[in-house]
Amino acid sequence: MEQMNNKIFNKKTIKPIFVFTSLAVAVVIIFILLINIWGKTERSLDDFLVDVPGMPPLRVMQMEDLVNDKKLLTNIGDGYQITAPKNWGFNELVSLEAGLQIRFPALETLSSQELMVESRDGLLLNIRTLKNENQLSITNWLVKAGGSEEFAGDSKFKEVKHPAGVALRSQNTRKDEDEQPISDSTLLYYVIGNKEHIYIFTCSISGENFSELTQQCEDVIQTFEILE
Repeated sequence: MEQMNNKIFNKKTIKPIFVFTSLAVAVVIIFILLINIWGKTERSLDDFLVDVPGMPPLRVMQMEDLVNDKKLLTNIGDGYQITAPKNWGFNELVSLEAGLQIRFPALETLSSQELMVESRDGLLLNIRTLKNENQLSITNWLVKAGGSEEFAGDSKFKEVKHPAGVALRSQNTRKDEDEQPISDSTLLYYVIGNKEHIYIFTCSISGENFSELTQQCEDVIQTFEILE
């Protein structure tokens, strides 16, 4: 009889305890989600900008380390995010004119000469953001709005699929000051946009492993997302 009572007691007590524990876990999860939502909505755009006299505000890049040796870069001011290998170099403040620069290999010093991939082997990915004032498609922007002036004269674009939508892509060999092709080099362009912004990607690559770096640059560009 005592064993039977214990079994009945266990069945009667375990079920309420399980229900209570489940409810407690659910409440904690909801609370954490609400904190995250409140944290995001309370921050204004001004929190991600740095005022500089005589020029547009600098954009503050939000950087988050991911578990797969990647780094998530978020530009709230210009409305995008992109993922790149963690060991690449990034500038934490982004000017509207110069845009975001992603480099491999990373540089310890950031002099103007060292930032240019032309002076060294490696990869330099630049992302510039322009206002799409007339809400043009990227093709119409390229043709009608003088967008072709942003690129090398012999650049020929074709439409390609991208997770953010239709993109324009062009790939050429880099040229020196005398307009002669540079061996073991690539100049890669992408154009992605929406009704608010046009995003211009320029990936300049040189060195014996330029083919591998070109593919890596393509892979990084494929992670680009426009924030709504």
